[in-house]
Amino acid sequence: DGQELLALFVNRETKAWVAWTPTGYYSASPGGEDMIGWHVNRGWDQAADFFPADRFRAQFARADIVERILDTLDEAEAVKLANAAQPARREAVPLLNNLPPVISILSPTEGSAIDGTSLTITYIIRSPSGLPVDAVEARVDGRPLPAGRGLGPADAMQQCLAETHGLGRSDGALQGCRGSITIDAPPQSAAISLAARTGSRFSEAAILHVTRAVTTADIVKPKLYALVIGVADYINPDYRLGLPAKDAKDFASALQHQKGGLYSDVTVQVLTDRAATVGAIKDGLDWLTRTATARDVAVLYFAGHGEVEQRSGKFYLLPAEADAKKLFSTAISRDEINGALEQVAGKTIVFLDACHSGAIVAGSSARGLGAFNINDVVKDLANADNGIVLFTASTGKQLSLENPAWGNGAFTKALVEGLGLDGIKAQAGLTNKGTITLSELEVFVAERVKQLTDGAQSPVLINPKGVPNYPLALAR
Repeated sequence: DGQELLALFVNRETKAWVAWTPTGYYSASPGGEDMIGWHVNRGWDQAADFFPADRFRAQFARADIVERILDTLDEAEAVKLANAAQPARREAVPLLNNLPPVISILSPTEGSAIDGTSLTITYIIRSPSGLPVDAVEARVDGRPLPAGRGLGPADAMQQCLAETHGLGRSDGALQGCRGSITIDAPPQSAAISLAARTGSRFSEAAILHVTRAVTTADIVKPKLYALVIGVADYINPDYRLGLPAKDAKDFASALQHQKGGLYSDVTVQVLTDRAATVGAIKDGLDWLTRTATARDVAVLYFAGHGEVEQRSGKFYLLPAEADAKKLFSTAISRDEINGALEQVAGKTIVFLDACHSGAIVAGSSARGLGAFNINDVVKDLANADNGIVLFTASTGKQLSLENPAWGNGAFTKALVEGLGLDGIKAQAGLTNKGTITLSELEVFVAERVKQLTDGAQSPVLINPKGVPNYPLALAR
């Protein structure tokens, strides 16, 4: 009848994509949701606001609706069917009643050189929905600073927002309420981000890059702490896999190989097969939160089954005793993972190889549970609000392939070859500068996995805004 059903946009260079319905429900590859959003007018005398789609992910990221559009040829019917399959989904909230705050940094200016032990940042903030602003949070290189949280001055800020119904007052060419926040100055050049929170909804982060001369303190090398988990020998024989336990051990060896390079020490806890219980994994996550300091790097690696609970849409990692029919009591939920990792003070990286599901594919084993869309999981685990860097073994509903001839799953084989270990020279140092950055590792792993699997598997790196492309390892 000529009515639009679905729109699709693909970035020709990055291959990121997003598809969306007229109402705004969307499905996207990792990074794809940054390409669309909501344009909200503010009258003739004010510039419009733009809110990226990821600000409303909980409401509009609905791959389940998009997947039904071309079957039903009716958006309302697709929504009805999708909601019936996931009754835990909440009713949509009117967009204009639930807009996140808008924050901008006034001073210092971009690229400012800093010294001293503290840094005061002045900002201006609005709440277009009129809702109160609960907090302004500061992060350095994507990680939270406990000493830098809160509103300042809180009374004046809240009074201004209340008197102006969240819109603020004219401040030169800007409109909003002024505030300031003082944080411990970073020991070296860094990206500092401020984000305002209303309820559970965060603003887009305002990002400021500052420079600082190298000091004696910077010469002290960080430490690396890693929790490495690989489950192949599940108690339920239907879930058993071939190589995840070996993958975990080999990846742990690659990390240990970095001791004395970028890191003064590398400490790895390895949990494999029947030792990787719910309790042991939670203890390991607790250990990461308590051990890594702001100067250190924390790594979580998981190879094994992942599963999405169909009624709630929540993602779970499956430990050795997991029962897909009792995920709440026998598995580790996405919320538990995020809740733990958000408490880690240092840089945090997750390597996730959790799509071992489906049937036997192209001579490589992948068996057990139902396939799910890893893109939705990736967007929840790695976003600008938590500063967690995420490498995932595959995208969409691709499988994580393993083959005895490789000696590892494709993803871990590429990681180990890229980082190097005893007897294997690191291959991911693409710029020949002696280090391997996050993006260099991404490029190498993506190409190597593509080569191993004939293009059937596509790893991806999600590096949130405000997190620099820092060196992860030495190329040796």
